[in-house]
Amino acid sequence: MSTSTDESPVPQADSFNEDLLGFLCCPISKSLLRWDAAHSELICDQLKVAFPVVTGVPKLVPSDGRFLPEEST
Repeated sequence: MSTSTDESPVPQADSFNEDLLGFLCCPISKSLLRWDAAHSELICDQLKVAFPVVTGVPKLVPSDGRFLPEEST
């Protein structure tokens, strides 16, 4: 009898599949997002808002976003 285990890859704490960027948009402005790997955030350049990515999962709830300081844009 063979046993097989379904070992799905577990996302690393800071990992994010950048292929998803073509499908994701800002929940407020509906504009495209860009990935900021240094801070593990998705950035909406139009509104200057950052959304966190936790264990590879984007948190695109408007209340989870934070405004970026002017100098970081």
